[in-house]
Amino acid sequence: MRGAEEKMRKTKIICIFSIICMTMFLQVGCGQKNDVPEDIAVQGSFVEFSYEELKDTAKIIAKIEVTGDLTTENSFEITDPETGTCGGFYGKRTCKVLEYYKDVTGNYTEELSFIEAAAIIKGQYLHIDGYDALQKGHQYIVYLNDDTASGDMSIMSCNNGVVRLDEKESNLQFPEIAAKTIEEAAAQ
Repeated sequence: MRGAEEKMRKTKIICIFSIICMTMFLQVGCGQKNDVPEDIAVQGSFVEFSYEELKDTAKIIAKIEVTGDLTTENSFEITDPETGTCGGFYGKRTCKVLEYYKDVTGNYTEELSFIEAAAIIKGQYLHIDGYDALQKGHQYIVYLNDDTASGDMSIMSCNNGVVRLDEKESNLQFPEIAAKTIEEAAAQ
């Protein structure tokens, strides 16, 4: 009887040890890295527009809802051909247009694509210091222009050219532009 009890005790210890090891293995994630990219804020400079300058200079002013996440697939690195070093980055985003306030292109498409100063490259979330990438499912009013090297539409001057409708505290850098933009949009 004693041999059976000893064998049962050893079996229980092995089972408990196996459960502990399995739990630790699952918590560690099978040795895979965390999928959250490292946040890297890059110093950058841009022209700061007044509200009137934004309105006059923008080719498109629209209320949008972002339809896709910022991913490695829609993020691009600009590499210096001489040195091979990173000379810049951008994310190419898509959105559904909810309302146009201006479109000098005359296209008035239901969907737009544009670039912004944020990207996910090599496990790093790169963005201009103080700028946060637009979030899927959130609504914004954007001021877009095609004064880019590629000719693609781009958000003008980072936070200066975007009003975050779902994240009002994010408009604190340019509160007068946010207030005038929202007021004028409501009046149309």
